[in-house]
Amino acid sequence: MNRDFPDSWQGPGWSISAIPADEQGPGDRRELKMIRFRARRTEALRRLISRGGLVALLVGALVLAGIGVANAQIPAQDGTISSCYTKSTGGIRIVDAASTNCKSGETSLTWNQQGNTGPQGPVGPQGATGPAGPQGATGAIGPQGAQGPTGPQGPQGPAGNGTVHLYHNYTAVQGIGTAPATVASVQVPAGTYLLSLTGWTSNLFDDSGTICELDNGGIKLTQESVDVFSAGLNTDRVSGAALSLSDTVILTGPDTLSARCFTTDQTANHAQVSAVNLSALALDALN
Repeated sequence: MNRDFPDSWQGPGWSISAIPADEQGPGDRRELKMIRFRARRTEALRRLISRGGLVALLVGALVLAGIGVANAQIPAQDGTISSCYTKSTGGIRIVDAASTNCKSGETSLTWNQQGNTGPQGPVGPQGATGPAGPQGATGAIGPQGAQGPTGPQGPQGPAGNGTVHLYHNYTAVQGIGTAPATVASVQVPAGTYLLSLTGWTSNLFDDSGTICELDNGGIKLTQESVDVFSAGLNTDRVSGAALSLSDTVILTGPDTLSARCFTTDQTANHAQVSAVNLSALALDALN
């Protein structure tokens, strides 16, 4: 059963009890329930608007819109700005080229927002000198360098006086005992000398030792001792030993320079020296 309700029944304050119960049919109850639902929804919307709800809805919408804007890369990471240009209307819109393509009828335009390079600024004042840093560790030793070229020849020295003074004495063979004996000597004037002795010593009967010395007027300058092996005892070894010693001496006046030798063999005439050369070279004449 359908019924036209009065306008006063459609306000927020009406209820199903506004229709007399004896006049309510099944259709009336359904329509009254629908009217009551709509009235409640209208009342809730009115309260929401009156209490700032509309402001909250607007703020929410702006927040959602802001999320979309924040995700756009404008300008792009390389500094370029992309846009879509509509030639027919002259309209242009800025887009994020990484996520948005121009529509049909639009032309893609890209430009750089960076301006021209400005002139170079003036040189700033020199800063203060910083403190000295700590000393570094010692580096590793580098490889040895290549040998350098031979240097130029030096100038020729002054000519000498052409005179060489050499004093010499020779003894072919001489037996020696346990006491020092002169085997060669030279007489020389005052000066500086290089005194040298060379020769050979041997013992035909026993192993022994031979000691020779250079003397200046009985004063020993230097001495040498050698071991002497006898060939008569063992034929598989060399018999005898070489003599060689030298020293420098400065004489303030004429003097005798000599060589003296002796042996450790207690038997007389067992040890001997041979081919004894004693020489005194005057070093003053070489200057």
